[in-house]
Amino acid sequence: MTTKNVIGLIVGVLFFTFAAVFIGVTEGSYMFAGKCENVNTILTSSNIEDYKGKHVSIDIHGVIENYAETKHKTNGITTGTDQHYIIWLDDGSMISLRTKKKKNIEQLNSIMNDTWDYLDKKRDSGTDNPLYIEAEVSTMDSEIKGFYDEMLDYYGISDSNVVVHYVELDTTKTKGSLLGEFFAFVFFGLLCLAAVVLHFKKPRVKKAADDTFVPETYNPETYNPETTDEFGNSETFDSDDKIKLNGGSTDYDAFVSDSNDKIKLNGGSLDETR
Repeated sequence: MTTKNVIGLIVGVLFFTFAAVFIGVTEGSYMFAGKCENVNTILTSSNIEDYKGKHVSIDIHGVIENYAETKHKTNGITTGTDQHYIIWLDDGSMISLRTKKKKNIEQLNSIMNDTWDYLDKKRDSGTDNPLYIEAEVSTMDSEIKGFYDEMLDYYGISDSNVVVHYVELDTTKTKGSLLGEFFAFVFFGLLCLAAVVLHFKKPRVKKAADDTFVPETYNPETYNPETTDEFGNSETFDSDDKIKLNGGSTDYDAFVSDSNDKIKLNGGSLDETR
């Protein structure tokens, strides 16, 4: 593993650890304890705008309109669609809600029909089937805010006669999705940490410099081979001696041999006596 890869893993450990800690601190009470205040209770003493980034619960009894939708696309392919609704709260104020769950959408549409039946005096009360939902209080997207104002204006609703909240109840960030993100960050953080630990614990291969074979090099100044003749006697040649066989010539300056030594050349023999 290269140094660059190790540094990348260490950065990964820090990133995933920070992300897991951040979610744990900001969403821990909701993820693990399920604690969240009810919107209608909050509005009796506080502003819902002060709860941005926190999770709240709400019992929905009135829906004015499904005023917009947001399509999520990846490489031009739609991967999901969110629906935006104007919710009529218990204190008479209006707030936007965002959801993508099919069951929620069906029930919100049903409540919307019951709401308009009540306003048109086709029924004596609102819906008989309110929807309990948990959501994160989030800032409204500027484009969605434009559609929100446009739909409110269409129905004659404004700040002059009704309290309008410019935050959105986002139900797409559920407890399950937050837990999934948290444990994913923990898992990948531990995975990167394990890779770093294994890298540093891996035994290193030591170079045995003393055992390295270094072949001897030929030096014509010091080369002095020793050979033996056919009788087992040794013959020593100086570096300047030359013997050419097979049709060549015998040229040497110093040749030491016993009187009975013989050098065979091309099937014959050369007797030399000292």
